[in-house]
Amino acid sequence: MGILATYGLRPHEAFRLDFDALKQCDRIVQVQRNTKTGKRQVWAYHPEWFEAFHLEHVQLPSIDLNRPNEAIGRSVNHYFRDANVPFNPMLLRHRWAIRSLEYGLDYKLAARMMGHSYIVHERIYHRWIDRTVLQSAYDRSLENHQVPPLPKDSDKS
Repeated sequence: MGILATYGLRPHEAFRLDFDALKQCDRIVQVQRNTKTGKRQVWAYHPEWFEAFHLEHVQLPSIDLNRPNEAIGRSVNHYFRDANVPFNPMLLRHRWAIRSLEYGLDYKLAARMMGHSYIVHERIYHRWIDRTVLQSAYDRSLENHQVPPLPKDSDKS
């Protein structure tokens, strides 16, 4: 579950990673070609979760990987249900999309990391953007803002 939450992966993609790179503590996940949308790199949101979930030693359920990705994804859904996890694994992916925005990542880059177009990203994830997310993004945008001096004639307005 930690790998899905940290990197916003599709359920089947958790089994289609460069695990050697993970073991070397490479925090940029390498999704392999044999996935729904092919090879790509994904960065962690929250980066601290790499250590918190011990992702260099990620433990995945033992399932038959010699099946289509859709079947692997269904196995992950069943695993969540059987473990009494109170939500669908895709919610972890949705939450990653929102976290990436909260961190200030351009949504077109987030879409690329998620393996779809920015148009698909807008259609799926922008409905989850509420006032709290907008306020957080606004506050972050002001963090490095320097207040310019007022024009000398400001008292004449």
